[in-house]
Amino acid sequence: MRDKLLEFGWIENVDKDSLCFDLKWTTKTHDIDFDNVLDCQYINHFKGNGSLSSKQGMAKNLKNLVWYEN
Repeated sequence: MRDKLLEFGWIENVDKDSLCFDLKWTTKTHDIDFDNVLDCQYINHFKGNGSLSSKQGMAKNLKNLVWYEN
């Protein structure tokens, strides 16, 4: 994905703490300052969605599923 975006003329901002970006792609949710993301900026995580989007959260939900459905 990175190569394709660079091929299209995008510029990579290597400062992970910078608020200057159009698209922020990260593997760690804590790398994103959700309170300062602008409407015109895109990120690959949703605030407070770890229970569905992380392996640990998904495992916990599957483990607790027995309480709701056999």
